[in-house]
Amino acid sequence: MTSTRNPSSFAAQNLEVRSLWLALWTCVVILTSASTSAETNEADREQSFHRERNPAVIAVLQLPRETPGERLQAVMTLADLGEAELATEILRELATLDLTADQRAALVGEFGTATMLRLARDQRLAADGASFADSCMAAAAQQARDPQRLAALIGDLGNRSAEIRLAARIDLADGGIVAVETLVKALARETDATQRGNLRQALMALEPLSVGPLLATLTTENPQLLASASAVLKSLQNAQALPLLASSTVAERLLLQEIDRHRQGVPPFRPAANNQIGLWFWDDATAELSYEHYDQPEACILWAARLAEQLVRLDPANVTNRELALVLGLEAAKLRHGYERPLSQVPLGKYLANVLESYRGDAQAADQLLTAALDSNYPGAATAACELLGGLADVGVLYTPDGRNSPLVRALIGPHRRVSFAALTAILTLDPQKPFPGSSWVPKTLSRFANGGGPPIALVAMPAIQSAASVGGILASLGYQTDVANNPKDLIHFARQSDSLQFLLVDLAIGSPGIRELLHTLRLLPQSAGASIALLAPAGRLVEAHRLASQYDRVVAFPGAQTETAVASIAQRMNDALGRDLCSPQERTAQAEFALDQLGRLLKQPPGFYDTEQLADVLAIALYEPSLTADAVGNLAWVGTPESQLALVDYASRAVLPIESRQAAATAFAENVRKYGILLTTNEIVRQYDRYNASHAADEATYRVLSGILDALESLRQAE
Repeated sequence: MTSTRNPSSFAAQNLEVRSLWLALWTCVVILTSASTSAETNEADREQSFHRERNPAVIAVLQLPRETPGERLQAVMTLADLGEAELATEILRELATLDLTADQRAALVGEFGTATMLRLARDQRLAADGASFADSCMAAAAQQARDPQRLAALIGDLGNRSAEIRLAARIDLADGGIVAVETLVKALARETDATQRGNLRQALMALEPLSVGPLLATLTTENPQLLASASAVLKSLQNAQALPLLASSTVAERLLLQEIDRHRQGVPPFRPAANNQIGLWFWDDATAELSYEHYDQPEACILWAARLAEQLVRLDPANVTNRELALVLGLEAAKLRHGYERPLSQVPLGKYLANVLESYRGDAQAADQLLTAALDSNYPGAATAACELLGGLADVGVLYTPDGRNSPLVRALIGPHRRVSFAALTAILTLDPQKPFPGSSWVPKTLSRFANGGGPPIALVAMPAIQSAASVGGILASLGYQTDVANNPKDLIHFARQSDSLQFLLVDLAIGSPGIRELLHTLRLLPQSAGASIALLAPAGRLVEAHRLASQYDRVVAFPGAQTETAVASIAQRMNDALGRDLCSPQERTAQAEFALDQLGRLLKQPPGFYDTEQLADVLAIALYEPSLTADAVGNLAWVGTPESQLALVDYASRAVLPIESRQAAATAFAENVRKYGILLTTNEIVRQYDRYNASHAADEATYRVLSGILDALESLRQAE
């Protein structure tokens, strides 16, 4: 007999089984949770029990915690006992007390720096420990540098009690470099021999912090300060001080050796991670120390200058050493105080000032000084020497026995813009009345500076003109006037016309005649000789670009860049490469104004040996530079060329330009016509009549300008 099951009955039985298992599992979970909870509570109770029964913890918690010191002591003890939670609670109580800076500093004094560092580094206290410790350390550091406190400690150095004197020296050490500066200034004014000895001992205890400031004071004219600083440095056996403090029998040899090393680029001190070197300087006039950072090459010049001044101190009559000290001293002074500052505003020490004064009456020595500066590539010293020669009123410095260019002309056509301008100023001040070797460069250089007052120019050369135009557009958005080229010939053409050229971006694959020949040509042109150059390397040629760039000054290699960020970064690097030789827009404008003024002076004089006719194009360009328009208009009245008359009428006829300047141009044109006659062509005259006839709808001022030009033309025709 076959048995059968009812499906509905089977499902009901299955449901009953599942329900039973679910009930059993729920019971297990509940029992397990209850057991775990019970174990946790038991652990907490056990921990609390042990904490309450731990005699050390109980003792700490029962101690009074009324003062900040008592609270901090509790925090540190509990942390040592492993009770970080309790320690954090008390630390937070301490943080809410709103302690004064003096109270926080007092905690550092009571517990010590090591305790504060331990508190800051204890990770179990989270950020609470670090925050509190940092605030206390900052307050203590501020207090240690407090001038009144330092003055009191310096006074304690002379106390009769040896214990107080020792404590003062220890506390002064907490003041760091500020304490060193205060001690040095106290040493400069201290008259008591015993107290000077105390100050020297304190400075010795602050080595190595005290070494730099003490080295700086070796330039002082204060005999007591010089003697004290020398004594400390001798006791410390400092290597940098050795040539400065050596006996007279060996000092010159040591000084010259060190000067030569530093001029070759050996740094006087270890550079920082950014390749800069910090140098201390002492000012006798203010009795103050200053600390300045310089790039390694600049630091080498500054330290070499300091050593060279010592040569003059040792033997003021040594002519060779005097020239070396002066050229280095002038370069260092201009480097520190600004290459653009005139010689009269550059501070020099007593010894170098005396040497400079002796050069003011010796044209030959001043000439040799300029030669030494140019040969050493010291633009600051070269500009100073040019100023010196310009003030001697000895035109003979422009003439040489062998007919070669004089040092002033060398400076005039050299790569440094400021040096060239200083030489130009000197030559025009000397005002020679007959030709001299290189005199043809004077009007050319005048033209270059007259045209150099506009925005800085950047040139771009890449094989694909579209790429060059894209980079040029980015540079234009950064404020540069740009021209782009896709071959070396066009780039050289643009460079010749770019009198305010600042830098060039040149692709390594620019094409024939090749990048090396192109760089050589650019360095020969006056406009680009001192500009910085970015070599853009195509893929796979960056190593080659770096190798080539290393062979030239102010040439830097970059991977080929097209993005706005990359181009902006390259532009900044190019300006950085110019360093202190970079002229500001204001300085370039001042140079242009001077050049235009001198052009006007030459034009108004009887014809001489300078070729002034070529200057018309220069003035025509300067017309459209707002800050130079007035000078250009006035000077064009004195240039008797067709180009000058055409430039004036074209400017006066442009309705978009300021009416005052257009009126001045029309007046200058009339004056030019009276002096030199009508030099315009027939077609140019007809065009001017057309402009007048088309002005019936123009404003009254424009109408008068255009009619005035025709009056000037017709009045001369009637006179004829």
